[in-house]
Amino acid sequence: MKKVALGKASTQKFTEIKEVSDSFVLFTDQTAVSIMEVNATNFSLQSQAEQESKIASYASFLNSLSFSVQIIIRSHRLNLSLYLSLLDAKARETKNQRFSDYIREYKGFVEELLRTRTVLDKKFYIIIPFHPLEKGIKGAPEAASKQGTKESFVEAKTVLKSKTEMVLSQIKRIGLSAKVLSKEELIAILHDFYNSEAIESFAHEVHSPWVRSDSMGSG
Repeated sequence: MKKVALGKASTQKFTEIKEVSDSFVLFTDQTAVSIMEVNATNFSLQSQAEQESKIASYASFLNSLSFSVQIIIRSHRLNLSLYLSLLDAKARETKNQRFSDYIREYKGFVEELLRTRTVLDKKFYIIIPFHPLEKGIKGAPEAASKQGTKESFVEAKTVLKSKTEMVLSQIKRIGLSAKVLSKEELIAILHDFYNSEAIESFAHEVHSPWVRSDSMGSG
């Protein structure tokens, strides 16, 4: 019997990802997104005046948007076994007995903390989208003619660059820092998203609804 060669299915086919560029992800339907990571701030340690200022700045940021965004919060349980091993090594290496005792006491404190609490690492992302029909119905024929071309790729890159620069400037006004993920960082985070169960025994994500520009400032 003649053997039929089975084609290898690409994982990329199932994820609907067409290409990962230096600053954005292009999908098979010609939509694209840039992903921005925002550094966290310890809100609970700030004064009431600082908290109120942060909240007002955040509201101003949302009201300034002329396009939709999505906010994602990812929580991972931290594995501190390597850190505890490092503390053990430092306690053995130091020649100062008092300092060695301090390290062991601190290690005991961390171990007790891990027994009573779940220590999480939280990361915050803003997803900024591009759609070829952003120009509306009138731009549909033009978008269809460009579909899959280098011109459509350049358009997505240009539009997303403008949007991310606007969001970065607004985030800075809140008093936070942020960055647009590079190609390597995008690949790493996409791999993490699609393999979170295999990578981490505990992973939790909070996805906001798409914050749409047509609802900004209403109510």
